Amino acid sequence: MADSTSKTSKTRKAAPAPEISPASSERVGKGHLSQKIADATGLPVGQSARAFDAVIKGIAEALKNGQSVNLPGIGSLRVKPVAARSGVRPGTTERIEIPAKRKVAFKTANRLNKEI
Repeated sequence: MADSTSKTSKTRKAAPAPEISPASSERVGKGHLSQKIADATGLPVGQSARAFDAVIKGIAEALKNGQSVNLPGIGSLRVKPVAARSGVRPGTTERIEIPAKRKVAFKTANRLNKEI
């Protein structure tokens, strides 16, 4: 009988992971984005920050109302229901019921996926 480990199988080799430059791991925060808006529009940074806050507030309100939000060239946000399920309490073997909830799901735009 042949050893099962000596079987040859056709497996796909995984593509090498793309290299990520150190600069790409930086976080971009509200201040940086507000400055970018100010540079692009000519608005003062304070007004840019308030405009940015208004956009974020509008997105959050739409999601709270169950609406989806499309961000052209970036992706879309939508509220997704998650069914109730049973689970195990961490640290014990006690079975618990996890209630149904809603969560925000993000889907990246194809154009952005191609550019990344």
